[in-house]
Amino acid sequence: MNIRLYTKALVFGFILFTACTGRSGREALNDGDDDARKRIRQLIDIGNGVIETPDSMLALSDSLAKYAAYPEAKVESEVLKAKYFWRVTDHEEGMKMAVKALKDANFYQFDAKLPIIYSIIGNIHKEKGNYAFAFDAANKGLEAAKRLKDTVNIIYMIRLQAMFSKAKGSDVNDSTLIRQSLALHLRGLRIAESNRKYESNRIAYYDNICQYYAEGGNYKQAMYYGNKSIPLCFKYNRRLSLTYAYCWLAIASYRHNDYKAGLDYLTKSLELTRVIKNPFREMEIMRALYQYFGYIGDYKRAFGYYRQFSSMQDSLNVLNNTRQMSELQVKYETERNSQKILLLGKKNRWQSSVIIAFIVGLSVFILLLGLLFYQFRMIKRSNREITRQSEKLQVLMKELHHRVKNNLQIVTSLLSLQSNRLTDEESRQAIRIGQQRIEAMSLIHRSLYQQENPNMVNMKEYITDLIGSIMQSFGYADDRVEIRIDVEVEELDVDVALPLGLIINEWITNSFKYAFANVSNPVLSVSLKSQNGLELSVSDNGPGLPLSIWNQPQKSFGIKLVKVLSKQLGGSCDLQNQDGAVLNINIPLSKWKKTA
Repeated sequence: MNIRLYTKALVFGFILFTACTGRSGREALNDGDDDARKRIRQLIDIGNGVIETPDSMLALSDSLAKYAAYPEAKVESEVLKAKYFWRVTDHEEGMKMAVKALKDANFYQFDAKLPIIYSIIGNIHKEKGNYAFAFDAANKGLEAAKRLKDTVNIIYMIRLQAMFSKAKGSDVNDSTLIRQSLALHLRGLRIAESNRKYESNRIAYYDNICQYYAEGGNYKQAMYYGNKSIPLCFKYNRRLSLTYAYCWLAIASYRHNDYKAGLDYLTKSLELTRVIKNPFREMEIMRALYQYFGYIGDYKRAFGYYRQFSSMQDSLNVLNNTRQMSELQVKYETERNSQKILLLGKKNRWQSSVIIAFIVGLSVFILLLGLLFYQFRMIKRSNREITRQSEKLQVLMKELHHRVKNNLQIVTSLLSLQSNRLTDEESRQAIRIGQQRIEAMSLIHRSLYQQENPNMVNMKEYITDLIGSIMQSFGYADDRVEIRIDVEVEELDVDVALPLGLIINEWITNSFKYAFANVSNPVLSVSLKSQNGLELSVSDNGPGLPLSIWNQPQKSFGIKLVKVLSKQLGGSCDLQNQDGAVLNINIPLSKWKKTA
Protein backbone atom coordinates (compact mmCIF):
# COMPACT_ATOMS: atom_id res chain seq x y z
CA MET A 1 0.00 0.00 0.00
CA ASN A 2 2.93 2.39 0.75
CA ILE A 3 4.28 1.82 -2.78
CA ARG A 4 0.90 2.61 -4.29
CA LEU A 5 0.56 5.81 -2.28
CA TYR A 6 4.10 6.85 -3.19
CA THR A 7 3.51 6.30 -6.92
CA LYS A 8 0.21 8.16 -6.86
CA ALA A 9 1.74 11.03 -4.89
CA LEU A 10 4.65 11.24 -7.34
CA VAL A 11 2.36 11.43 -10.38
CA PHE A 12 -0.01 14.02 -8.94
CA GLY A 13 2.81 15.95 -7.28
CA PHE A 14 4.64 16.41 -10.55
CA ILE A 15 1.45 17.26 -12.40
CA LEU A 16 0.57 19.80 -9.70
CA PHE A 17 4.05 21.33 -9.99
CA THR A 18 3.63 21.64 -13.75
CA ALA A 19 0.19 23.19 -13.39
CA CYS A 20 1.40 25.69 -10.76
CA THR A 21 3.94 27.17 -13.14
CA GLY A 22 0.92 28.53 -15.02
CA ARG A 23 2.68 28.35 -18.37
CA SER A 24 1.81 26.55 -21.56
CA GLY A 25 4.16 24.68 -23.87
CA ARG A 26 4.47 27.80 -26.07
CA GLU A 27 5.55 29.87 -23.05
CA ALA A 28 8.05 27.20 -22.10
CA LEU A 29 9.60 27.61 -25.53
CA ASN A 30 10.41 31.21 -24.66
CA ASP A 31 12.30 30.07 -21.56
CA GLY A 32 14.48 27.79 -23.64
CA ASP A 33 14.11 24.44 -25.31
CA ASP A 34 16.24 22.62 -22.77
CA ASP A 35 13.97 23.29 -19.77
CA ALA A 36 10.83 22.41 -21.72
CA ARG A 37 12.31 19.22 -23.10
CA LYS A 38 13.49 18.24 -19.63
CA ARG A 39 9.93 18.63 -18.25
CA ILE A 40 8.52 16.69 -21.21
CA ARG A 41 11.05 13.91 -20.69
CA GLN A 42 10.11 13.66 -17.00
CA LEU A 43 6.39 13.48 -17.84
CA ILE A 44 6.99 10.84 -20.53
CA ASP A 45 9.10 8.76 -18.14
CA ILE A 46 6.17 8.76 -15.71
CA GLY A 47 3.85 7.80 -18.57
CA ASN A 48 6.11 4.91 -19.53
CA GLY A 49 5.82 3.55 -16.01
CA VAL A 50 2.84 1.71 -14.58
CA ILE A 51 -0.19 4.01 -14.29
CA GLU A 52 -3.25 1.99 -13.38
CA THR A 53 -5.81 4.63 -12.42
CA PRO A 54 -7.60 6.37 -15.30
CA ASP A 55 -7.51 9.70 -13.42
CA SER A 56 -3.70 9.62 -13.35
CA MET A 57 -3.61 8.91 -17.09
CA LEU A 58 -5.91 11.85 -17.84
CA ALA A 59 -3.99 14.26 -15.58
CA LEU A 60 -0.67 13.27 -17.15
CA SER A 61 -2.15 13.60 -20.65
CA ASP A 62 -3.39 17.13 -19.86
CA SER A 63 0.04 18.14 -18.53
CA LEU A 64 1.75 16.92 -21.69
CA ALA A 65 -0.86 18.68 -23.85
CA LYS A 66 0.54 22.01 -22.58
CA TYR A 67 3.68 21.21 -24.57
CA ALA A 68 1.80 20.31 -27.76
CA ALA A 69 4.25 22.48 -29.72
CA TYR A 70 6.63 19.58 -29.27
CA PRO A 71 5.53 16.62 -31.44
CA GLU A 72 6.77 14.05 -28.93
CA ALA A 73 4.68 15.58 -26.13
CA LYS A 74 1.67 15.87 -28.42
CA VAL A 75 1.75 12.20 -29.44
CA GLU A 76 2.41 11.00 -25.88
CA SER A 77 -0.54 13.08 -24.63
CA GLU A 78 -2.82 11.55 -27.27
CA VAL A 79 -1.68 8.01 -26.40
CA LEU A 80 -2.37 8.55 -22.68
CA LYS A 81 -5.79 10.06 -23.41
CA ALA A 82 -6.70 7.15 -25.71
CA LYS A 83 -5.65 4.76 -22.95
CA TYR A 84 -7.76 6.75 -20.45
CA PHE A 85 -10.92 6.54 -22.59
CA TRP A 86 -10.32 2.82 -23.11
CA ARG A 87 -9.98 2.23 -19.36
CA VAL A 88 -13.21 4.11 -18.57
CA THR A 89 -14.90 2.21 -21.45
CA ASP A 90 -15.61 5.31 -23.52
CA HIS A 91 -14.69 3.30 -26.55
CA GLU A 92 -15.81 5.78 -29.19
CA GLU A 93 -13.65 8.61 -27.79
CA GLY A 94 -10.86 6.13 -27.11
CA MET A 95 -10.86 5.00 -30.74
CA LYS A 96 -10.94 8.60 -32.02
CA MET A 97 -7.96 9.53 -29.88
CA ALA A 98 -6.05 6.32 -30.74
CA VAL A 99 -6.54 6.92 -34.47
CA LYS A 100 -5.39 10.54 -34.02
CA ALA A 101 -2.31 9.35 -32.12
CA LEU A 102 -1.60 6.78 -34.85
CA LYS A 103 -1.89 9.45 -37.55
CA ASP A 104 0.47 11.84 -35.72
CA ALA A 105 2.95 9.08 -34.83
CA ASN A 106 3.16 8.14 -38.51
CA PHE A 107 3.44 11.79 -39.57
CA TYR A 108 6.24 12.59 -37.09
CA GLN A 109 7.81 9.14 -37.61
CA PHE A 110 7.58 8.20 -33.92
CA ASP A 111 7.70 4.50 -34.76
CA ALA A 112 8.45 3.57 -31.15
CA LYS A 113 4.85 4.50 -30.24
CA LEU A 114 3.20 2.33 -32.91
CA PRO A 115 3.04 -0.95 -30.89
CA ILE A 116 1.30 0.66 -27.88
CA ILE A 117 -1.14 2.59 -30.12
CA TYR A 118 -2.05 -0.57 -32.04
CA SER A 119 -2.50 -2.37 -28.70
CA ILE A 120 -5.09 0.22 -27.59
CA ILE A 121 -6.93 -0.05 -30.92
CA GLY A 122 -6.85 -3.84 -30.71
CA ASN A 123 -8.11 -3.93 -27.12
CA ILE A 124 -11.02 -1.60 -27.89
CA HIS A 125 -12.06 -3.76 -30.85
CA LYS A 126 -11.69 -6.91 -28.75
CA GLU A 127 -13.89 -5.52 -25.97
CA LYS A 128 -16.53 -4.69 -28.58
CA GLY A 129 -16.26 -8.20 -30.06
CA ASN A 130 -14.87 -6.89 -33.35
CA TYR A 131 -12.16 -9.55 -33.66
CA ALA A 132 -11.17 -9.00 -37.30
CA PHE A 133 -9.99 -5.47 -36.52
CA ALA A 134 -8.54 -6.58 -33.18
CA PHE A 135 -6.32 -9.22 -34.82
CA ASP A 136 -5.31 -6.78 -37.56
CA ALA A 137 -4.18 -4.20 -34.98
CA ALA A 138 -2.28 -6.84 -32.97
CA ASN A 139 -0.49 -8.08 -36.08
CA LYS A 140 0.50 -4.55 -37.11
CA GLY A 141 1.73 -3.81 -33.60
CA LEU A 142 3.84 -6.99 -33.60
CA GLU A 143 5.32 -6.12 -37.01
CA ALA A 144 6.24 -2.64 -35.74
CA ALA A 145 7.83 -4.07 -32.57
CA LYS A 146 9.88 -6.54 -34.63
CA ARG A 147 11.10 -3.75 -36.94
CA LEU A 148 12.15 -1.77 -33.86
CA LYS A 149 13.66 -4.90 -32.23
CA ASP A 150 11.62 -3.90 -29.17
CA THR A 151 11.53 -7.15 -27.15
CA VAL A 152 9.22 -5.77 -24.44
CA ASN A 153 6.54 -4.86 -26.98
CA ILE A 154 7.11 -8.10 -28.91
CA ILE A 155 6.25 -9.94 -25.67
CA TYR A 156 3.22 -7.68 -25.19
CA MET A 157 1.87 -8.00 -28.76
CA ILE A 158 2.17 -11.82 -28.73
CA ARG A 159 0.12 -11.76 -25.51
CA LEU A 160 -2.52 -9.63 -27.21
CA GLN A 161 -2.73 -12.13 -30.08
CA ALA A 162 -3.15 -14.91 -27.53
CA MET A 163 -5.84 -12.98 -25.60
CA PHE A 164 -7.79 -12.19 -28.75
CA SER A 165 -7.65 -15.86 -29.82
CA LYS A 166 -8.93 -16.91 -26.38
CA ALA A 167 -11.71 -14.30 -26.37
CA LYS A 168 -12.93 -15.16 -29.86
CA GLY A 169 -12.65 -18.90 -29.17
CA SER A 170 -14.81 -18.51 -26.06
CA ASP A 171 -17.38 -16.34 -27.89
CA VAL A 172 -17.83 -18.72 -30.83
CA ASN A 173 -17.10 -21.90 -28.83
CA ASP A 174 -14.06 -22.78 -30.96
CA SER A 175 -11.72 -25.10 -29.01
CA THR A 176 -9.04 -24.83 -31.70
CA LEU A 177 -8.73 -21.08 -31.16
CA ILE A 178 -8.63 -21.59 -27.40
CA ARG A 179 -5.79 -24.14 -27.70
CA GLN A 180 -4.03 -21.79 -30.10
CA SER A 181 -4.19 -19.07 -27.45
CA LEU A 182 -2.30 -21.32 -25.00
CA ALA A 183 0.42 -21.99 -27.58
CA LEU A 184 0.81 -18.25 -28.18
CA HIS A 185 0.92 -17.57 -24.44
CA LEU A 186 3.64 -20.17 -23.90
CA ARG A 187 5.61 -18.78 -26.84
CA GLY A 188 5.54 -15.25 -25.43
CA LEU A 189 6.28 -16.51 -21.91
CA ARG A 190 9.43 -18.25 -23.14
CA ILE A 191 10.73 -14.89 -24.37
CA ALA A 192 9.73 -13.17 -21.10
CA GLU A 193 11.49 -15.85 -19.04
CA SER A 194 14.64 -15.73 -21.20
CA ASN A 195 16.03 -12.74 -19.29
CA ARG A 196 15.54 -11.36 -15.79
CA LYS A 197 14.94 -7.85 -17.13
CA TYR A 198 11.61 -9.06 -18.59
CA GLU A 199 10.39 -10.37 -15.21
CA SER A 200 7.56 -7.83 -14.91
CA ASN A 201 6.34 -8.81 -18.39
CA ARG A 202 5.64 -12.35 -17.16
CA ILE A 203 2.81 -11.26 -14.82
CA ALA A 204 0.04 -10.98 -17.41
CA TYR A 205 1.16 -14.27 -19.00
CA TYR A 206 0.88 -16.07 -15.65
CA ASP A 207 -2.61 -14.55 -15.17
CA ASN A 208 -3.85 -15.56 -18.62
CA ILE A 209 -2.42 -19.10 -18.46
CA CYS A 210 -4.00 -19.44 -14.99
CA GLN A 211 -7.35 -18.45 -16.57
CA TYR A 212 -6.89 -21.01 -19.38
CA TYR A 213 -6.29 -23.89 -16.97
CA ALA A 214 -8.98 -22.74 -14.48
CA GLU A 215 -11.66 -22.63 -17.16
CA GLY A 216 -10.37 -25.87 -18.68
CA GLY A 217 -10.62 -27.80 -15.39
CA ASN A 218 -6.86 -28.23 -14.76
CA TYR A 219 -6.98 -26.59 -11.32
CA LYS A 220 -3.53 -27.71 -10.23
CA GLN A 221 -1.86 -25.95 -13.17
CA ALA A 222 -4.12 -22.92 -12.67
CA MET A 223 -3.01 -22.64 -9.02
CA TYR A 224 0.64 -23.00 -10.11
CA TYR A 225 0.56 -20.09 -12.57
CA GLY A 226 -1.72 -17.91 -10.42
CA ASN A 227 0.60 -18.22 -7.43
CA LYS A 228 3.59 -17.32 -9.66
CA SER A 229 1.81 -14.09 -10.61
CA ILE A 230 0.87 -12.75 -7.16
CA PRO A 231 4.42 -12.15 -5.77
CA LEU A 232 5.42 -10.34 -8.97
CA CYS A 233 2.25 -8.19 -8.84
CA PHE A 234 3.25 -6.98 -5.37
CA LYS A 235 6.91 -6.59 -6.38
CA TYR A 236 6.09 -4.39 -9.38
CA ASN A 237 2.88 -2.80 -7.98
CA ARG A 238 0.64 -4.27 -10.69
CA ARG A 239 -2.74 -3.89 -9.02
CA LEU A 240 -4.85 -4.40 -12.13
CA SER A 241 -2.98 -7.61 -12.93
CA LEU A 242 -3.46 -8.68 -9.31
CA THR A 243 -7.26 -8.40 -9.71
CA TYR A 244 -7.03 -10.91 -12.59
CA ALA A 245 -4.80 -13.29 -10.60
CA TYR A 246 -7.30 -13.22 -7.70
CA CYS A 247 -10.23 -13.77 -10.07
CA TRP A 248 -8.75 -16.82 -11.85
CA LEU A 249 -7.52 -18.32 -8.58
CA ALA A 250 -11.07 -17.87 -7.25
CA ILE A 251 -12.49 -19.93 -10.14
CA ALA A 252 -9.85 -22.64 -9.67
CA SER A 253 -10.57 -22.72 -5.92
CA TYR A 254 -14.36 -22.90 -5.85
CA ARG A 255 -14.55 -25.33 -8.75
CA HIS A 256 -12.15 -27.46 -6.76
CA ASN A 257 -14.71 -27.26 -3.89
CA ASP A 258 -12.77 -24.67 -1.85
CA TYR A 259 -15.68 -22.22 -1.79
CA LYS A 260 -14.34 -20.00 0.99
CA ALA A 261 -11.02 -19.40 -0.79
CA GLY A 262 -12.91 -18.70 -3.99
CA LEU A 263 -15.06 -16.01 -2.35
CA ASP A 264 -12.05 -14.49 -0.57
CA TYR A 265 -10.18 -14.11 -3.86
CA LEU A 266 -13.21 -12.51 -5.56
CA THR A 267 -13.74 -10.11 -2.64
CA LYS A 268 -10.08 -9.03 -2.75
CA SER A 269 -10.32 -8.54 -6.50
CA LEU A 270 -13.44 -6.36 -6.21
CA GLU A 271 -11.97 -4.20 -3.42
CA LEU A 272 -8.75 -3.61 -5.35
CA THR A 273 -10.65 -2.79 -8.56
CA ARG A 274 -12.64 -0.09 -6.76
CA VAL A 275 -9.39 1.37 -5.40
CA ILE A 276 -7.88 1.75 -8.87
CA LYS A 277 -11.24 3.00 -10.26
CA ASN A 278 -11.57 0.73 -13.27
CA PRO A 279 -15.30 0.44 -14.03
CA PHE A 280 -14.93 -2.08 -16.86
CA ARG A 281 -12.91 -4.39 -14.61
CA GLU A 282 -15.46 -3.93 -11.81
CA MET A 283 -18.22 -4.98 -14.22
CA GLU A 284 -16.22 -8.15 -15.07
CA ILE A 285 -15.86 -9.03 -11.37
CA MET A 286 -19.61 -8.51 -10.83
CA ARG A 287 -20.13 -11.12 -13.53
CA ALA A 288 -17.63 -13.43 -11.81
CA LEU A 289 -19.48 -13.00 -8.49
CA TYR A 290 -22.92 -13.84 -9.89
CA GLN A 291 -21.36 -16.89 -11.60
CA TYR A 292 -19.79 -17.92 -8.26
CA PHE A 293 -23.04 -17.70 -6.29
CA GLY A 294 -24.93 -19.44 -9.07
CA TYR A 295 -22.33 -22.24 -8.96
CA ILE A 296 -22.79 -22.79 -5.20
CA GLY A 297 -26.60 -22.53 -5.45
CA ASP A 298 -27.11 -19.14 -3.72
CA TYR A 299 -29.38 -17.80 -6.45
CA LYS A 300 -30.63 -14.82 -4.47
CA ARG A 301 -27.18 -13.31 -4.13
CA ALA A 302 -26.35 -14.45 -7.64
CA PHE A 303 -29.32 -12.46 -8.97
CA GLY A 304 -28.26 -9.41 -6.95
CA TYR A 305 -24.79 -9.41 -8.51
CA TYR A 306 -26.27 -10.09 -11.92
CA ARG A 307 -28.42 -6.95 -11.62
CA GLN A 308 -25.34 -4.92 -10.70
CA PHE A 309 -23.45 -6.45 -13.63
CA SER A 310 -26.30 -5.73 -16.06
CA SER A 311 -26.68 -2.15 -14.80
CA MET A 312 -22.95 -1.45 -15.23
CA GLN A 313 -23.00 -3.06 -18.67
CA ASP A 314 -25.81 -0.75 -19.77
CA SER A 315 -24.17 2.35 -18.29
CA LEU A 316 -20.85 1.56 -20.00
CA ASN A 317 -22.57 0.98 -23.38
CA VAL A 318 -20.65 -2.25 -23.81
CA LEU A 319 -23.27 -3.69 -26.13
CA ASN A 320 -23.25 -0.74 -28.58
CA ASN A 321 -22.94 -1.56 -32.23
CA THR A 322 -19.32 -2.14 -33.20
CA ARG A 323 -19.83 -0.28 -36.47
CA GLN A 324 -18.71 3.08 -34.97
CA MET A 325 -15.38 1.61 -33.86
CA SER A 326 -14.79 0.03 -37.24
CA GLU A 327 -15.78 3.18 -39.14
CA LEU A 328 -13.29 5.31 -37.20
CA GLN A 329 -10.37 3.08 -38.06
CA VAL A 330 -11.59 2.55 -41.61
CA LYS A 331 -11.88 6.34 -41.99
CA TYR A 332 -8.28 6.78 -40.90
CA GLU A 333 -7.07 3.95 -43.14
CA THR A 334 -9.07 5.43 -46.07
CA GLU A 335 -7.58 8.88 -45.50
CA ARG A 336 -4.10 7.40 -45.29
CA ASN A 337 -4.70 5.34 -48.43
CA SER A 338 -5.97 8.48 -50.24
CA GLN A 339 -2.71 10.23 -49.38
CA LYS A 340 -0.81 7.21 -50.65
CA ILE A 341 -2.87 7.26 -53.88
CA LEU A 342 -2.06 10.99 -54.31
CA LEU A 343 1.63 10.30 -53.80
CA LEU A 344 1.42 7.33 -56.15
CA GLY A 345 -0.22 9.58 -58.77
CA LYS A 346 2.68 12.03 -58.56
CA LYS A 347 5.11 9.15 -58.60
CA ASN A 348 3.36 7.64 -61.64
CA ARG A 349 3.55 10.97 -63.51
CA TRP A 350 7.23 11.22 -62.70
CA GLN A 351 7.72 7.61 -63.74
CA SER A 352 5.86 8.31 -67.00
CA SER A 353 8.28 11.15 -67.74
CA VAL A 354 11.17 8.86 -66.93
CA ILE A 355 9.71 6.14 -69.17
CA ILE A 356 9.29 8.59 -72.08
CA ALA A 357 12.86 9.80 -71.62
CA PHE A 358 13.96 6.20 -71.39
CA ILE A 359 12.12 5.28 -74.62
CA VAL A 360 13.70 8.23 -76.44
CA GLY A 361 17.11 7.31 -75.08
CA LEU A 362 16.52 3.67 -75.95
CA SER A 363 15.52 4.61 -79.51
CA VAL A 364 18.72 6.64 -79.93
CA PHE A 365 20.68 3.80 -78.40
CA ILE A 366 19.08 1.25 -80.78
CA LEU A 367 19.85 3.55 -83.73
CA LEU A 368 23.47 3.86 -82.64
CA LEU A 369 23.55 0.13 -82.01
CA GLY A 370 22.28 -0.44 -85.56
CA LEU A 371 25.01 1.80 -86.96
CA LEU A 372 27.61 0.04 -84.86
CA PHE A 373 26.30 -3.32 -86.01
CA TYR A 374 26.49 -2.18 -89.64
CA GLN A 375 30.07 -1.01 -89.08
CA PHE A 376 30.85 -4.25 -87.29
CA ARG A 377 29.59 -6.26 -90.26
CA MET A 378 31.62 -4.15 -92.67
CA ILE A 379 34.74 -4.54 -90.53
CA LYS A 380 34.08 -8.26 -90.18
CA ARG A 381 33.71 -8.56 -93.95
CA SER A 382 36.96 -6.63 -94.44
CA ASN A 383 38.69 -8.81 -91.87
CA ARG A 384 37.48 -11.93 -93.65
CA GLU A 385 38.90 -10.58 -96.91
CA ILE A 386 42.18 -9.69 -95.20
CA THR A 387 42.32 -13.16 -93.62
CA ARG A 388 41.61 -14.76 -96.98
CA GLN A 389 44.33 -12.68 -98.64
CA SER A 390 46.70 -13.45 -95.77
CA GLU A 391 46.05 -17.18 -96.07
CA LYS A 392 46.53 -16.95 -99.82
CA LEU A 393 49.77 -15.03 -99.27
CA GLN A 394 50.97 -17.63 -96.78
CA VAL A 395 50.32 -20.38 -99.30
CA LEU A 396 52.22 -18.40 -101.93
CA MET A 397 55.08 -17.77 -99.50
CA LYS A 398 55.30 -21.46 -98.66
CA GLU A 399 55.22 -22.30 -102.34
CA LEU A 400 57.97 -19.73 -102.94
CA HIS A 401 60.14 -21.14 -100.17
CA HIS A 402 59.55 -24.63 -101.53
CA ARG A 403 60.61 -23.57 -105.03
CA VAL A 404 63.66 -21.70 -103.69
CA LYS A 405 64.62 -24.77 -101.65
CA ASN A 406 64.24 -26.98 -104.76
CA ASN A 407 66.30 -24.56 -106.85
CA LEU A 408 69.01 -24.49 -104.20
CA GLN A 409 68.99 -28.29 -104.17
CA ILE A 410 69.49 -28.25 -107.95
CA VAL A 411 72.44 -25.86 -107.54
CA THR A 412 73.87 -28.11 -104.83
CA SER A 413 73.52 -31.14 -107.09
CA LEU A 414 75.23 -29.30 -109.97
CA LEU A 415 78.11 -28.30 -107.71
CA SER A 416 78.38 -31.89 -106.52
CA LEU A 417 78.61 -33.14 -110.14
CA GLN A 418 81.15 -30.46 -110.94
CA SER A 419 83.33 -31.35 -107.95
CA ASN A 420 83.39 -35.02 -109.02
CA ARG A 421 85.03 -34.04 -112.33
CA LEU A 422 87.77 -32.01 -110.64
CA THR A 423 91.12 -33.62 -109.82
CA ASP A 424 92.58 -30.76 -107.80
CA GLU A 425 91.74 -31.34 -104.10
CA GLU A 426 91.82 -27.65 -103.23
CA SER A 427 89.27 -26.85 -105.92
CA ARG A 428 87.06 -29.72 -104.83
CA GLN A 429 87.28 -28.45 -101.24
CA ALA A 430 86.24 -24.94 -102.30
CA ILE A 431 83.24 -26.30 -104.22
CA ARG A 432 82.23 -28.46 -101.22
CA ILE A 433 82.30 -25.41 -98.92
CA GLY A 434 80.17 -23.40 -101.35
CA GLN A 435 77.87 -26.38 -101.67
CA GLN A 436 77.48 -26.47 -97.87
CA ARG A 437 76.67 -22.75 -97.73
CA ILE A 438 73.91 -23.28 -100.28
CA GLU A 439 72.68 -26.28 -98.22
CA ALA A 440 72.48 -24.04 -95.14
CA MET A 441 70.19 -21.63 -97.02
CA SER A 442 68.21 -24.54 -98.47
CA LEU A 443 67.50 -25.89 -94.99
CA ILE A 444 66.16 -22.46 -93.97
CA HIS A 445 63.68 -22.43 -96.84
CA ARG A 446 62.68 -26.04 -96.13
CA SER A 447 61.91 -25.08 -92.53
CA LEU A 448 59.90 -22.06 -93.68
CA TYR A 449 57.47 -23.92 -95.93
CA GLN A 450 56.98 -26.61 -93.25
CA GLN A 451 56.05 -24.06 -90.53
CA GLU A 452 52.56 -22.72 -89.83
CA ASN A 453 53.97 -19.19 -90.11
CA PRO A 454 56.02 -18.94 -93.33
CA ASN A 455 58.22 -16.19 -91.83
CA MET A 456 59.40 -18.08 -88.74
CA VAL A 457 62.16 -20.74 -88.52
CA ASN A 458 62.26 -23.50 -85.89
CA MET A 459 65.86 -22.97 -84.73
CA LYS A 460 66.43 -26.21 -82.81
CA GLU A 461 65.22 -28.31 -85.71
CA TYR A 462 67.20 -26.19 -88.19
CA ILE A 463 70.50 -26.37 -86.24
CA THR A 464 70.12 -30.15 -85.78
CA ASP A 465 69.51 -30.66 -89.52
CA LEU A 466 72.39 -28.32 -90.43
CA ILE A 467 74.92 -30.15 -88.24
CA GLY A 468 73.75 -33.48 -89.67
CA SER A 469 74.22 -32.19 -93.23
CA ILE A 470 77.75 -30.90 -92.51
CA MET A 471 78.75 -34.15 -90.78
CA GLN A 472 77.52 -36.10 -93.80
CA SER A 473 79.45 -33.88 -96.22
CA PHE A 474 82.68 -34.48 -94.28
CA GLY A 475 82.01 -38.21 -93.95
CA TYR A 476 81.43 -38.35 -90.20
CA ALA A 477 79.10 -40.98 -88.75
CA ASP A 478 76.46 -39.90 -86.19
CA ASP A 479 78.27 -41.60 -83.30
CA ARG A 480 81.69 -40.28 -84.32
CA VAL A 481 81.13 -36.74 -82.90
CA GLU A 482 79.49 -35.76 -79.60
CA ILE A 483 76.94 -33.08 -80.44
CA ARG A 484 75.63 -30.75 -77.70
CA ILE A 485 72.74 -28.51 -78.71
CA ASP A 486 71.17 -26.05 -76.20
CA VAL A 487 68.53 -23.93 -77.94
CA GLU A 488 66.15 -21.87 -75.75
CA VAL A 489 64.83 -19.69 -78.57
CA GLU A 490 62.11 -21.75 -80.20
CA GLU A 491 61.57 -19.68 -83.37
CA LEU A 492 63.26 -16.77 -85.16
CA ASP A 493 62.21 -14.57 -88.05
CA VAL A 494 63.76 -15.53 -91.36
CA ASP A 495 65.63 -12.19 -91.53
CA VAL A 496 67.52 -13.20 -88.36
CA ALA A 497 67.59 -16.95 -88.87
CA LEU A 498 69.24 -16.86 -92.33
CA PRO A 499 72.35 -14.83 -91.35
CA LEU A 500 72.65 -16.82 -88.09
CA GLY A 501 72.37 -20.07 -90.07
CA LEU A 502 75.22 -19.02 -92.37
CA ILE A 503 77.37 -18.04 -89.37
CA ILE A 504 76.72 -21.40 -87.69
CA ASN A 505 77.43 -23.20 -90.98
CA GLU A 506 80.77 -21.38 -91.44
CA TRP A 507 81.98 -22.07 -87.93
CA ILE A 508 80.91 -25.72 -87.78
CA THR A 509 82.42 -26.31 -91.24
CA ASN A 510 85.64 -24.76 -89.93
CA SER A 511 85.54 -27.13 -86.92
CA PHE A 512 85.14 -30.24 -89.08
CA LYS A 513 87.73 -29.01 -91.58
CA TYR A 514 90.51 -28.02 -89.15
CA ALA A 515 89.66 -28.65 -85.45
CA PHE A 516 88.81 -32.37 -85.50
CA ALA A 517 91.68 -33.53 -87.77
CA ASN A 518 93.81 -34.75 -84.85
CA VAL A 519 91.11 -35.14 -82.10
CA SER A 520 90.13 -38.65 -81.06
CA ASN A 521 86.82 -37.71 -79.37
CA PRO A 522 85.46 -34.63 -81.13
CA VAL A 523 82.87 -32.52 -79.24
CA LEU A 524 80.79 -29.82 -80.90
CA SER A 525 78.55 -27.46 -78.85
CA VAL A 526 75.95 -24.99 -80.11
CA SER A 527 74.02 -22.71 -77.71
CA LEU A 528 71.32 -20.17 -78.61
CA LYS A 529 69.75 -18.19 -75.74
CA SER A 530 67.85 -14.94 -75.20
CA GLN A 531 68.93 -13.74 -71.75
CA ASN A 532 70.58 -10.37 -72.53
CA GLY A 533 69.57 -10.09 -76.15
CA LEU A 534 70.19 -12.98 -78.53
CA GLU A 535 73.33 -14.95 -77.59
CA LEU A 536 74.93 -17.53 -79.94
CA SER A 537 77.87 -19.66 -78.86
CA VAL A 538 79.60 -22.30 -81.07
CA SER A 539 82.57 -24.23 -79.65
CA ASP A 540 84.71 -27.31 -80.33
CA ASN A 541 87.47 -29.17 -78.46
CA GLY A 542 90.09 -28.73 -81.15
CA PRO A 543 93.45 -26.88 -80.92
CA GLY A 544 91.79 -23.48 -81.22
CA LEU A 545 92.13 -20.66 -83.77
CA PRO A 546 95.12 -18.29 -83.71
CA LEU A 547 94.02 -14.75 -82.83
CA SER A 548 96.19 -13.37 -85.63
CA ILE A 549 93.99 -15.11 -88.18
CA TRP A 550 90.81 -13.92 -86.38
CA ASN A 551 92.01 -10.32 -86.22
CA GLN A 552 93.37 -10.20 -89.83
CA PRO A 553 91.35 -12.70 -91.86
CA GLN A 554 92.61 -11.63 -95.31
CA LYS A 555 92.93 -15.22 -96.48
CA SER A 556 89.82 -16.58 -94.66
CA PHE A 557 86.57 -15.86 -96.49
CA GLY A 558 84.62 -17.75 -93.79
CA ILE A 559 85.80 -15.52 -90.92
CA LYS A 560 85.13 -12.42 -93.03
CA LEU A 561 81.61 -13.72 -93.72
CA VAL A 562 80.99 -14.34 -89.99
CA LYS A 563 82.02 -10.78 -89.10
CA VAL A 564 80.04 -9.20 -91.93
CA LEU A 565 76.87 -11.13 -91.06
CA SER A 566 77.25 -10.29 -87.33
CA LYS A 567 77.52 -6.61 -88.21
CA GLN A 568 74.50 -6.92 -90.50
CA LEU A 569 72.47 -8.23 -87.53
CA GLY A 570 73.63 -5.28 -85.39
CA GLY A 571 75.56 -7.58 -83.05
CA SER A 572 79.12 -8.16 -81.93
CA CYS A 573 81.34 -11.23 -82.23
CA ASP A 574 84.49 -12.37 -80.48
CA LEU A 575 86.72 -15.42 -80.32
CA GLN A 576 87.98 -17.25 -77.25
CA ASN A 577 90.46 -20.12 -77.16
CA GLN A 578 89.47 -22.20 -74.14
CA ASP A 579 89.80 -25.96 -74.61
CA GLY A 580 89.21 -25.24 -78.25
CA ALA A 581 87.80 -22.37 -80.28
CA VAL A 582 84.67 -20.61 -78.94
CA LEU A 583 82.73 -18.19 -81.13
CA ASN A 584 80.42 -15.80 -79.21
CA ILE A 585 77.90 -13.57 -80.96
CA ASN A 586 75.63 -11.16 -79.08
CA ILE A 587 72.76 -9.30 -80.71
CA PRO A 588 71.19 -6.64 -78.36
CA LEU A 589 67.48 -6.94 -77.72
CA SER A 590 66.66 -3.66 -79.49
CA LYS A 591 68.66 -4.68 -82.60
CA TRP A 592 67.28 -8.20 -82.57
CA LYS A 593 63.63 -7.09 -82.32
CA LYS A 594 64.16 -4.37 -84.88
CA THR A 595 65.76 -6.84 -87.27
CA ALA A 596 62.97 -9.34 -86.66
